[in-house]
Amino acid sequence: PPHRGFRSPYPPAASEKFYPAATMAQYGKGRAVYLAMDVPGTYAQYGHLWLRDIFADLYRILVPDPAISIEAPAGVEASYLEKDGCGYLHLVASAFNPPSAQSYAPVERIFSPCPVRIIINGKPVRQISVLGSSRRLEGQENSNLTDIRFSLEEIYTVVKLEYETSSRQRFSE
Repeated sequence: PPHRGFRSPYPPAASEKFYPAATMAQYGKGRAVYLAMDVPGTYAQYGHLWLRDIFADLYRILVPDPAISIEAPAGVEASYLEKDGCGYLHLVASAFNPPSAQSYAPVERIFSPCPVRIIINGKPVRQISVLGSSRRLEGQENSNLTDIRFSLEEIYTVVKLEYETSSRQRFSE
């Protein structure tokens, strides 16, 4: 039988409605998504940006009001964790300049600074800093959100978010 995988030249054996790319269902108090493809593995191997967009869209559906959101160019990977009342946002930037014959040049010559926006929802932030640097970042508070905008200037950056431990608001001190 013909292979019915990704980019197969053969159409499905039945109507397309029987072969969804993703399904979503209620599960306990939340929702679960099943993807009929190896999106994480394919993205890790090939880096197709449309796969990243699939994840971003699913995340927006499943978590419409996230505690933290990051807006950055496609070449920026982010991971966030909390420890001892602080948030740590790890940002890894890949090449933003178009590849050229100089693609084997040191990475410092390939990378160019890019804009990053971090939005914290529901947690007042006392201080924002870049680890390993004296650089301090400022955020704008609006209602229940802290909006932080800055230029990512290093290939690997860790942003430390120190949260308020009391009911004091950050910018009212």
